[in-house]
Amino acid sequence: MDSTAQSRLDEFVRNMRAPVQQEDNFLTWQEEPFRFIVEPQETHLIISIEQTALEADSERQLLELYRRAAPQRFMGLPVRIYQQNASMTGTLALPWDAVETEHLLKLCDALRHLFESASLNTTD
Repeated sequence: MDSTAQSRLDEFVRNMRAPVQQEDNFLTWQEEPFRFIVEPQETHLIISIEQTALEADSERQLLELYRRAAPQRFMGLPVRIYQQNASMTGTLALPWDAVETEHLLKLCDALRHLFESASLNTTD
């Protein structure tokens, strides 16, 4: 990660609504019931959202996330949805040349909205 990428990431952290923790090479923060993870890579930035799945609804919620994420692209980027242990995770990779604070905040909001809408749709 070059100095421009680092300064963009630093600006993003300063503009967050929640306290950001640094764990190894990851940035994490909680916005209940979600946990966000940002992982800088050499050529891109990986943004993930995790939500603990309710045991009874995990399969329905995962299917709903697949259904909602499949046709969507966030700033032209596909979202990868998967279940790991008791968590649902949505992940996307953003090239460094597209990393700007405003875009990162919008992507995090879009991922949160995707997970919230999938959760609401499975509670009937």
